[in-house]
Amino acid sequence: AKQSEEERASAEQAEAQRIKDEELENLRSEYNRIKAVNAYKTVSDEKMVDNLIAAVSESNHSEIATIMEKYAAAKVKEAQAEWQKSRPRVNMGGEGGLTKEQFDAMSMAEKSKLYRENKAEYDRLNN
Repeated sequence: AKQSEEERASAEQAEAQRIKDEELENLRSEYNRIKAVNAYKTVSDEKMVDNLIAAVSESNHSEIATIMEKYAAAKVKEAQAEWQKSRPRVNMGGEGGLTKEQFDAMSMAEKSKLYRENKAEYDRLNN
């Protein structure tokens, strides 16, 4: 009876230690996730951050490289789209030139330049 009491106490102690170890591992995991989220906070895609954190925790370097390549490609695409929006329309000098909407969107300095360089086009659009 005494030995079974010792075995029961030992089993309870082992179970308590297992629970403590599991909780500690969960806390470490959550702490590492928080650190990683802070490190990657410039990345707006949470799924990408989660995938990156998982790949780093598993030391899966090919997956890390793939994720970083996708992120870089997305940033380049985003920058190109922004550049496309901000660049002025090219006037090839064909029939009609600028549209009325483009003329209306021009700043006073741009309209003044158009007046100096192409008064006929300015007059056409300024009606």
